[in-house]
Amino acid sequence: MPRDRGPVICRDELVTFDGCDDGFLRGGKLLEWLDGVGAVAATRFAQGPVVLVAVDAADVRDRIEVGARVTMRARVADTTARSIGVLVTIMIELRRMITSSLRFVALDATGAVIAVPQLAPAGPPMRTDVAAACDDDARHELAFVLDEPPKLLGARRRGARAGIRAPLAAYVHKPAMGRKIRIRSTLHGGELMKWIEQGASMSAAAFAGAPVRLAAVRGLSFLRPVPAGVLVGVDAVAAPGDGGGVTVRVRVADERDAPPYARGALTYVAGTDP
Repeated sequence: MPRDRGPVICRDELVTFDGCDDGFLRGGKLLEWLDGVGAVAATRFAQGPVVLVAVDAADVRDRIEVGARVTMRARVADTTARSIGVLVTIMIELRRMITSSLRFVALDATGAVIAVPQLAPAGPPMRTDVAAACDDDARHELAFVLDEPPKLLGARRRGARAGIRAPLAAYVHKPAMGRKIRIRSTLHGGELMKWIEQGASMSAAAFAGAPVRLAAVRGLSFLRPVPAGVLVGVDAVAAPGDGGGVTVRVRVADERDAPPYARGALTYVAGTDP
C-alpha cells in the first residue's frame, strides 16, 4: 500500500575553513552535502542501500560564508517503480540558499536495481525522463542512458560572432581509492560530484578570466558506478551561458575505451554576484 509521506531528514552543519576557498564554501563540498543528506532520506525510505543516479536540478542563490550554520532538509517527494525522488533544501536562518532535486535507486545484495516502496502521488514525478530510465525493465544494471545536456555548438558560434572567447576545456585526474570508496567497492556519489565541480569551476574561471561561483546544476546524470582502483578523468568544457553566465558541460570517464561514468551541465556566474 502506498505511503502517505516519506521520511524528512534535517541536519545542521557549521561551515569551517575545511572545504572553503577565499572564505566561502566550495561548490563541490556543497554538492557532497546534498548527496549525503538526500541519501539518508532515500535509504530510510527504501529500507536498504541506495545510490544517486541524477541531480535533476540544483539552484544556488548565493555563496555561503565560513562560520555560517546551515540547515539541510531532505524529504522524499515522489517515487516511480524503481526510483526515489528527494527534494533537498539548504537554509541559513530563514534564507533559502539552495534548492535541489535528486533521484536515487535502491540496490539488492548483488547490486541490481530493485523496486522501491511507493509514495502516494501528490503530483507528477520531478523528472519523467530519469524516472523512465530507472523503471525500464530491460535495465538490470546501474547504467542509464539519459538525455544529453544542451549542445554548446550554438553558443560557440554566437560567441564567435560577438567576440567572446571560444569554449575552454579543463581536465582533472583523480584516483578512486581509500575512504572515498563505498562498501560495495564503488566511489561515493558525493565524492564524484566534488571532482566534477572542481573541473567545471576551473574551466569556468579560466573562460571568464575572473572568479566564479556555482549557480546551478542541470541534468547531472550518473550512468554507471565508478569502481575502486581506476583513474577518473573529468573533462569540462566552458562556453557562454544565458544571462552572461558560463555553462560548463562535463563528462567523466577513465582512460579505457568505455562508456562515461557521468555527464551533465553546470552553470557559473561571477563570484562577486550577491
